[in-house]
Amino acid sequence: MATCSVYQKKVNSKGIAPIYIGFYLGRRKVEVPAKISISPDYFDKNKGIIKSSYEYAKDKNLIISNIRATINDIFVKYRLRDNELSLDLFWKEYRAYGTYTDLYHNHLIG
Repeated sequence: MATCSVYQKKVNSKGIAPIYIGFYLGRRKVEVPAKISISPDYFDKNKGIIKSSYEYAKDKNLIISNIRATINDIFVKYRLRDNELSLDLFWKEYRAYGTYTDLYHNHLIG
């Protein structure tokens, strides 16, 4: 399981900053953009979440939580298969995540 940290980068001219989920893969730092930008006033640095005073905090925190879960799922998948996860493989898996179908899905659709 990857140890992920959620943080904001530099504040832009509009007063908002993008949120990233970061972790280490081997000795390399990987930063996954959450594609969420908010004012630093609404971001709790210690907890890595958006404060409830923000209007869409629940939705945005769910997005962050889903990204963290996706990262962990990829790590678990490779660890259970006893395969080495490289940076290129991680990004390939991350971009393709959710496009895989399973037996249950095929049964419902087909």
